[in-house]
Amino acid sequence: MAPITTAAATNEAFEAKHPGILRGLKLVRGGLDRASMEAIADSKSVGQKIRFSRHRARLQTARVRKEANDYHEIRDMIPASNPHRDDIVARISATTLRY
Repeated sequence: MAPITTAAATNEAFEAKHPGILRGLKLVRGGLDRASMEAIADSKSVGQKIRFSRHRARLQTARVRKEANDYHEIRDMIPASNPHRDDIVARISATTLRY
């Protein structure tokens, strides 16, 4: 079983084997941190856009589901023996959409 080491001990061991590399990585990481902070500076507005687009999508989905439920409710009112049930419902739907 391998001994458990801390991050500090690992860094010290790495620094002993490869002097100066961690310092260079810290400089690179600092630049990346700055770049990432600049990139996410507008994240609040992006988050709001995503939230509102999801909200619009939910409303659209609810509207489509309601229309589908209306179609089936109207279809269920017509006797099952009528072979033209779908045509009748389509005409009723088209008429209601016009007004």
